[in-house]
Amino acid sequence: MKRSLKFPITLVLFIAVALIAVNLRYSAEAVGGGGNPPPPPPLAGDTGWYSDSGTEFTLSTADQLTGFSSLVNDGKSFSGKTVVLGADITLSGSWTPAGGSSKKFEGTFDGNGRAISGLYIDGTSNYCGLFGYVGENGSVSNLILASVHIKGSFYNGAAAGSNAGQISRVAASGGVESTQDYAGGIVGINEAAGTITLSINNAAVSAGGSFAAGIAGVNEGRIAKSKNTGEISGENYSGGIAGKNNRTAGNDDSGKITGCLNLGTIEGDDSGGIAGESNGAIISCYNSGAISDPSSGGLVGDWSGGSVSISFYLDSSASSAFGGIPDSDNTNLASASQLLSGRIAVALDAYGSYPYWGQADFQSYPDIVGLDASAAVKRVFKVEFSSLTEETIVYVLDGTAAAAPEYTLAGHTLSWNKDISAVHSSFTTNAVWTPNVYPLVLSENGGIYAEDYTEPSDYTYGTAPALPAATDISKTGYTFLGWTATDEASDTDYISAVAADRIGETAFYAKWQANSYTVTWNVDGTETEIQCLYGETPAFGGVPEKAEDAEYTYTFTGWSSEISAVTGNVTYSAVFAAVLKPVAPEEGPEKSALEIWEIALIATGGTCFLFAAIAAAIILVKKRRKIS
Repeated sequence: MKRSLKFPITLVLFIAVALIAVNLRYSAEAVGGGGNPPPPPPLAGDTGWYSDSGTEFTLSTADQLTGFSSLVNDGKSFSGKTVVLGADITLSGSWTPAGGSSKKFEGTFDGNGRAISGLYIDGTSNYCGLFGYVGENGSVSNLILASVHIKGSFYNGAAAGSNAGQISRVAASGGVESTQDYAGGIVGINEAAGTITLSINNAAVSAGGSFAAGIAGVNEGRIAKSKNTGEISGENYSGGIAGKNNRTAGNDDSGKITGCLNLGTIEGDDSGGIAGESNGAIISCYNSGAISDPSSGGLVGDWSGGSVSISFYLDSSASSAFGGIPDSDNTNLASASQLLSGRIAVALDAYGSYPYWGQADFQSYPDIVGLDASAAVKRVFKVEFSSLTEETIVYVLDGTAAAAPEYTLAGHTLSWNKDISAVHSSFTTNAVWTPNVYPLVLSENGGIYAEDYTEPSDYTYGTAPALPAATDISKTGYTFLGWTATDEASDTDYISAVAADRIGETAFYAKWQANSYTVTWNVDGTETEIQCLYGETPAFGGVPEKAEDAEYTYTFTGWSSEISAVTGNVTYSAVFAAVLKPVAPEEGPEKSALEIWEIALIATGGTCFLFAAIAAAIILVKKRRKIS
């Protein structure tokens, strides 16, 4: 009995220990103590919203979205139909990708700016993502895939395992892993017919083997204007945008990456900032994400042909543009200061496809205008300022003013021939040098301008205008000598014109010389001349005299006119008063009046009694005057 009981007891103990061990392992995995958490159960599906006759459907719940996946996997391609998200959706179970290699999605899936959160796939399948396969007629757009957890073997991506259609404006965060090869933040593989534009990956992407990348594990189509910020890691050929950028034979439009940027760190041998391996075309791209492998390239890890143009990498991110190939001329090299300055953004924009390159400000690196709604990225323009001998390049954010250089030219004011107050394009503007106009102050010192002459009040630099001449200005009694720079009497440096290189307010002073006039002194017919300056009062210098004659003596009583300040040639004549000399008496007896009467009567011939009487009276008067 004891032996028979021992075996069941032993068996029970063994089973109990095993159950405890399993339970402990499950508990440890559930709290992150090791391994991956167990997958959640599959989601239930709601397909009641669908009808074959309908052309547009709105999905607002996790069950409806799950039902959509089931319909695609059951063979509903949705060709000609549109599915729109009506709300943000959070998934809580394991996800089955919509579509397979023979049952591709061919319709339009419009995320409407909504988010699908919690997309969970964990297994060993290939082509994992929200969609397994997007066909050539299918499109996925305006969608946020948040906190994804996707794990498969080959060709895995948040939006799709394989894309042969159009994916636009899809953003992913969380994590994407391929245990083997080809993992992409957006798609596992972008087929030759596929296009991915305006998409952002923020998810961590890894591959157990090769070709992990931010946007597509392998790109055989076209990727444009997309960005990766997530960490990328793999054994080999990791890339910021594509793990492998492959141009297919006979299709020049395949394997093309344009206008993309990588900011995420990259790990893996032979990795590249844009592509791990490339034989296609890389145009207008740049990488600033650090690359761990020293043999990797700032742009391409293994460059097996193709072309790279207008593309740059941050000098600190890698040692060369192409893995294992030293840079020959640093054409693709960019320093942090160049990336911040706006120069690289303008260079990248030379490819000229919308949307354009820009920057949020000049403290951040180039980005794509309008790609990330949360980033206020503006286009950057190049303004070239050109003068006679100097040129300056300024980079300007769209709609802002360009800071003009402070060029100088003596005597001129600088302006520009194009508006720089709000820049909306790149252009060259030439300096316009306008000669300055300066005040001209003329002190006439009593001078008067001619009626037909206009007094100058300013002058233009470089013109050397003439100053008023003697024909333009006059002063009564003076002769104009010219203009001087000072009012000092000793200043005789006469100036006839403003110097052509004269700068600033300028003053000049009129200089005059008083005219000399002749003053003639006429004294009893004898003239004496002297010279007097205008305004002087002449003086004779003594008392004029006139010689007496037999009958009179003469006394000076003044001049013919009052002596005054000289205003021209003038003659002054001396004026004398005559004084009759006294007459000595005649000898002999004095004649009587009767005798005088008789003498007068005889003198008149006795013909006129009246005249005789008058004559007698005159003779008598004279006689008495002499006696007196």
